[in-house]
Amino acid sequence: MKGVIIIGASGHAKVCLDILQIQGRKVVGFCDDNPRLIGQKIHGIEVIGSISSLLPEMHNYDIFIGIGDNND
Repeated sequence: MKGVIIIGASGHAKVCLDILQIQGRKVVGFCDDNPRLIGQKIHGIEVIGSISSLLPEMHNYDIFIGIGDNND
């Protein structure tokens, strides 16, 4: 089973992390285009880069979209 990268690194992505971990999936990192988040850890999992910087490697992972905006 491939590791999972979560796209997004804010509130909804944290909920997605919880769900994936409950299911026994190995989350290897988050991607987010906010440069202030890169290198930060969320519940021990690193924000490993922007979405575009990881595109060449994404075929090696399962991708989970963790972006949500409740303001619209």
